[in-house]
Amino acid sequence: MGRVYLAALGLCICLAPLAAQDTGFDDNAVIDSILAQKAISWENAAWLVGRATDLVDDGATPADAARKAVVAGWGPTSIALEAPLDLKSYSYTLVRALALPHGLLFQLFPSPRYALRELVFRKIVPVTLPPDKQVSGEEAMRYLQAAQDWKAAHP
Repeated sequence: MGRVYLAALGLCICLAPLAAQDTGFDDNAVIDSILAQKAISWENAAWLVGRATDLVDDGATPADAARKAVVAGWGPTSIALEAPLDLKSYSYTLVRALALPHGLLFQLFPSPRYALRELVFRKIVPVTLPPDKQVSGEEAMRYLQAAQDWKAAHP
């Protein structure tokens, strides 16, 4: 009988760390789906930028991230969660979320158009891309990384 209790106690000790693990949203699954997207959706873009800047919690879903982005002021309010994001709107999200320095026109008229111009000026986004081009998941990650690198190099 003592062996049974000892075995049960050992099993509980072994399984306790598994029960304590967070069973929240799987970041790797979201990243894989973002990389596979030919046109990133607004909710996935908000999640990607929010997770990179620590503005979105670990267990947040892409829909939660999009709502938080709109409330924080770095996301478009008039776009559906599943809608594909164009380059100028993604640029606006990057400039606002990363708090990148911006010029006079963006200060006077904070809009996606001038956010894109700021990123082109800083060579984060290539100058040859049209503003209405849909951003793929891979491009979104590349531009996010370039913006973070630029910000780290220019404190």
